[in-house]
Amino acid sequence: MATQISKLKIKIRALIEDWLQTDSEVFSYDTNATSPNVFQLAEGNATTITKVYKNLTDITDSADIDLNTDTAKVTITLGSGDSWIDGDEIEIIYTFYDYSDTEITEYIRGALIYFSIYANSEQDYELETNSISPTPDNRTLDLIAFISAIEIKPDWNEYVLPNLRVRYNNRIPKDQKIQKLCGLYNHSWGKNDILEFN
Repeated sequence: MATQISKLKIKIRALIEDWLQTDSEVFSYDTNATSPNVFQLAEGNATTITKVYKNLTDITDSADIDLNTDTAKVTITLGSGDSWIDGDEIEIIYTFYDYSDTEITEYIRGALIYFSIYANSEQDYELETNSISPTPDNRTLDLIAFISAIEIKPDWNEYVLPNLRVRYNNRIPKDQKIQKLCGLYNHSWGKNDILEFN
């Protein structure tokens, strides 16, 4: 079951168009390396390893493959009966986002501060491990997602949810965009609205 925070991250990624991407990298096994079976990915926000090939042979199911999402390092321990030879070619196929979960979490934390300052709400929300306390309703979560998106991409002039499109003049500073958006929080959003700020 997805946590409240993971659902919120999905909304934020949709708003900033941070889609899950796939990449592959090829490494050469070097017996002289300090940790020859540890490979450093170029993308820092890798989420999963989908396939690993050793000399064009798929070893995904036969090897122990560990991705450290904090360091973007992949440790490969070969299965029984297989061994490394200097110069073995390793291809790692993986998925990644432009923004890490940790980064998105900190933007949510910032959004809660903006919400506390600009939204006329009696609730004071705090970020916990996998949730926000007290539990906000879906409308408030949408607002928090919008604020986070503005924090991440303040120069964008349009943010879109299924039932709401918000357009800003490019010259409006980030804080004013957030303040105006929070002002809408106290008004009812229609089924299909386009909001423009000049």
